[in-house]
Amino acid sequence: MEAGIIALILGMFSVLFVVLIAFVLLFTLLLLIFTHGSGWTRLARLYPTSHQPEGQKYTWQTIRVGIVRYRNCVTAITDPQGLYLSVALPHHPPVFIPWSEFRRLGETRLYWRRAIVLSVGDPRVATIAFPMGLFELIRPHLRSEPGV
Repeated sequence: MEAGIIALILGMFSVLFVVLIAFVLLFTLLLLIFTHGSGWTRLARLYPTSHQPEGQKYTWQTIRVGIVRYRNCVTAITDPQGLYLSVALPHHPPVFIPWSEFRRLGETRLYWRRAIVLSVGDPRVATIAFPMGLFELIRPHLRSEPGV
């Protein structure tokens, strides 16, 4: 009788272990797909950084890169030379984008709120939508020519 109960318990733990491993693998796969689909991989390849600059820091921000929304997991730091962005998720290395790389594309909605879409690079590497609150904080650093 005891052997049967032990076997049942071990069987349940085995199933839970397999489900947990499958969940972790699925989560990692989806994260990699979103990272590549958003354009973050291209940003990280072209604008890599290994240090966090000194400057005004804005934590728990929400942005959209490409089609992927990063809600309340972004840190943005403004620096005289550019914008530092990091995402509190695996497979998202931080980036540092010079101000001269930004071009204004237009307006959109990000979680039902007004946002400004900027393109990065020429030719375009990615698009980033900033909610108006964050955009107003980085706006003074952007080039003051038409389109920005």
